[in-house]
Amino acid sequence: FAAVTSRADEKDEFVEGVLSRINTTISDDFYLSVVVTLRNDDYGGRQLDRFELSIWSLGLSALVHGLNFELVVVEWNPPPEKPRIVDAVDWPPTIPSVTVITVDDTANPRPIM
Repeated sequence: FAAVTSRADEKDEFVEGVLSRINTTISDDFYLSVVVTLRNDDYGGRQLDRFELSIWSLGLSALVHGLNFELVVVEWNPPPEKPRIVDAVDWPPTIPSVTVITVDDTANPRPIM
């Protein structure tokens, strides 16, 4: 156990040393808009979990690097039996601006066959 603790301490010291040498502040003039599309239909399994993981990672990375950004989520043709994305997602506090645009089925009618 002592060897594991020692390795963990060495790893922490290494990471702190590397981070202290990196200029982690991005210019205030730089602004990033991240646009994603999403439906609450569980496509591919655990879709909301995967989306939440990605936006929490995005928010933490932006915080570490001083990135000024916004997140735009386009909710495409939401299933009527599921909660809307704005209500279903655990939004991280590290994202400064979130805009959810809902595009309903009138904008993209299903083909009649």
